[in-house]
Amino acid sequence: MKNLSKLVVLLFIGAIFMSKSAFAQLPGGLIPILLLKHETGYWDDEAEPETKVVMIDADGDGITDAEDKCPNVYGTAENQGCPLSEAEREIIKTSSANISFESGSATIKEESYESLKKLAGLLNKHPEIKTRVEGHTDKSGDAKKNLALSKKRAKAVQDYLVKNGESIHNIDSKGYGSEKPIASNDTKEGRAKNRRVEIIVTLLEKTK
Repeated sequence: MKNLSKLVVLLFIGAIFMSKSAFAQLPGGLIPILLLKHETGYWDDEAEPETKVVMIDADGDGITDAEDKCPNVYGTAENQGCPLSEAEREIIKTSSANISFESGSATIKEESYESLKKLAGLLNKHPEIKTRVEGHTDKSGDAKKNLALSKKRAKAVQDYLVKNGESIHNIDSKGYGSEKPIASNDTKEGRAKNRRVEIIVTLLEKTK
């Protein structure tokens, strides 16, 4: 007990300096107790300090990091701490899969327009999103031609998104040719997967 040693000392001092007759006149040894109160300010042990729990909210959006799905980007409670809703995140997630081109060219097929327009609308609504369009090919044919085609296709998608509202300052494009395959080039199915355009997005810090 934190003040036990003080109590023992004070009781001892009180016993020395008080006469037996004076001590007896105070019921229950009141003087040592009053002396203890006077010297320490406490009747008993000092109360334990209050424990405080600090909740961390790194992005300051009012949602603690433990419950925030985007802890480093300012978001909303409706989107679980993210600036984008689940439906908006799904548009980004599936956009790459819906982009197709005419064979051997950088001409975007008309069937891709609807998905790209939705993506452009989303990007225009959220200027905190930075976008990169990446073009890829399979390993068939000439490597230099494949690289050039991948660049043209990525640029075609970039131009389409800018034409439909995306800021030119928030989007760029890059072609990699066959440098980054995601499947084997030894099968027809694998080569088809490698011929692709990917939409890569980065969420920048969004302030209140």
